[in-house]
Amino acid sequence: MKQILNTKGLALSIFVLVLTACGSGDNGSNAPDNTSGKTPDIVTPAPTPEPTPEPEDNSPILPAEGLEVIERDTFSFSAQVSDSFGSIKSFAWEQTAGKTVELEGTDSNTVEFIAPDIIEDETVTLRLSITNDNNETTSKEFVVTLNAYAQPSRAVIPDKALLKCLMDAQLDMGATAIECTYNPIKSLEGLEMFTQLVSAKFVKSEITDLANLGTMTQLESLTLDYMPENEFSELSNLTNLKSLSIINDSFLPVHIYLDISNMQSLTSFSLEVISRRMFRLIDFDFSMAPSSLTELSFRNIYAHSDQNTWSSLSQLKKLTLDSSYVLTSSELASLSELEMLSIKDGCYEDFNFLSSLTKLKLLEIEDTDYYECEEHFEPQINIDTLKPLSELTTLTLRETMPVENPDSLSALPSLTSLILMDSHVPYEAISQLTSLTKLSVEYSKDLYDNSAPFDLALLSQLNKLESLTLHIRELNNLNNIYDHTELQHLSLGTNNLYELPNISEFAQLKTLSLRKDSNSNENSDHLSELGSSSLLTSLTLDGFDDLTALTQFPSLQELNIWNSATTDLMPISLLSNLKKLTLKHTNNVEDFTPFSQLSALEELELYNSRRTSLTPISQLKNLKILKIVDSYAMKNYADLANLHSLQYLLIREDGGGGKHLCRDKSELYWTLRIKAYLEFDFYCDNYY
Repeated sequence: MKQILNTKGLALSIFVLVLTACGSGDNGSNAPDNTSGKTPDIVTPAPTPEPTPEPEDNSPILPAEGLEVIERDTFSFSAQVSDSFGSIKSFAWEQTAGKTVELEGTDSNTVEFIAPDIIEDETVTLRLSITNDNNETTSKEFVVTLNAYAQPSRAVIPDKALLKCLMDAQLDMGATAIECTYNPIKSLEGLEMFTQLVSAKFVKSEITDLANLGTMTQLESLTLDYMPENEFSELSNLTNLKSLSIINDSFLPVHIYLDISNMQSLTSFSLEVISRRMFRLIDFDFSMAPSSLTELSFRNIYAHSDQNTWSSLSQLKKLTLDSSYVLTSSELASLSELEMLSIKDGCYEDFNFLSSLTKLKLLEIEDTDYYECEEHFEPQINIDTLKPLSELTTLTLRETMPVENPDSLSALPSLTSLILMDSHVPYEAISQLTSLTKLSVEYSKDLYDNSAPFDLALLSQLNKLESLTLHIRELNNLNNIYDHTELQHLSLGTNNLYELPNISEFAQLKTLSLRKDSNSNENSDHLSELGSSSLLTSLTLDGFDDLTALTQFPSLQELNIWNSATTDLMPISLLSNLKKLTLKHTNNVEDFTPFSQLSALEELELYNSRRTSLTPISQLKNLKILKIVDSYAMKNYADLANLHSLQYLLIREDGGGGKHLCRDKSELYWTLRIKAYLEFDFYCDNYY
């Protein structure tokens, strides 16, 4: 055994020796090489140079590192100066590099600016110069990093329509507001990643799950209009909401489950249902409504309320009830802080409660003879009950039963706006309202022919009028219109429009609407009688066939042509500023070619049109809204795919043309589906 162990020890010693020798040779020994018999030169390595020291910063302005701000936020920095520099006489900040920013506080030690929108991270350089009481000046530069928000992507936002809405609006992940209108959005997944979002608005979407939205507790304003039936209870966690609007797009009776009692900051709440069948709020407790509420709006809402239910809402300032019965007359009378009240299709025996609402500034009452009430009432409005309303400035009466004591209108000293439609108010009661700046007297088609003639001489004392609308079967003394030179808005509809007013006499007129009986040969059809105006921006013509003189109004941005026998649209093509155009019952028009010249047009509506080619419309690169309603099957629907700015498209055909539309729909539908919210009529509802 000893022999074997000694042999292993010898082998190990030899192995170590070999390794040592090899390592020594590999390290390049400086020992002299005497193999050649000569003594070699010995080379001394050069010494490593000492690093150059950085210059000492002797500036009295103290340095600052890590200065940064995220885009659109406010950057604020206070420079520090050492006492060794003495008393500071002046500060002067300036920008020396980077994207231009607007500096505030340039003459103090604290400088501020709002970081601009950027795509990627950038830097800006600021220089501070200071001067002491010995007129010695020194300066220092500071580098500030501007951090950019990330851009939304499919990885964050899977829904293509939502992602497109964000990208079209050029919104990044730091967006504070989003508005998506007519987008076929189905999912809001990923939107919770927008942590700065405080306002969200979705109109005509297809969202069926609000769970993601319910986690965004930082939201302050939320609008969900024309939504399919949803689980709205997901919204109960949004405790920071100040404004909430919901329009339920359902034509069937539905129930809503929504608790707003935790929304203690909520000031405005609007709830509407499209269906005329009243919507029963079985899980909405008005007594739990937050005391912060100042605005409420209901449409097609029916709810039973217990006594004192509305006591917590005594601070309401604005209330709208449209085909809704949610409180009694006595409960209404208790809302003494109301400043705006609108009642349409109300179920009230009388309106005497109005006398208690002494702070009202705006009052609207429409259709007092409402047939869907549990009890049928035919209430009359006694104007005497309005006498205590000394602050009332706007009064609107539509489709009301006969009015009692109409002469008491003159007892409303603050009244500046009066709107009467199908209302039984004698014209003479208007003549004393000298403070009026807006007057509208209209009759609908059913009552138009039986309306009494209106004498414009009655308005002789109303010299403050800025807006005047008269749609009455017969107007007398039309020349008296020239007494009202302050008019900015004028709308006349009558069967005896024998001579058109010369609007050149109205230096401030911006909008004009003229409606006449197109079957009468006595009515004027000569637009040249209107004179010219470079200020007019909106024009409506009903019953006019000759459009040649439209060029007299070069600033027009909106034009509505109704019930016209014209065949030539060329005068319209010269209106280069036109943004909105509506044609209704212009059945003789066979060619839309002039439309192609309207490069600024953003909205086009065609009603009851003849079958013609849509190709000229496809050239309107800025068109955002297109409606083709109750028209015959058009040609070249597929050309509409070239409308890259289109946001809303409505096509509803007449004359059984729906099948033709469905054949063409495939290419058009899939091309535009993500860029526009398409609404098709019932012919195509089940086509895909």
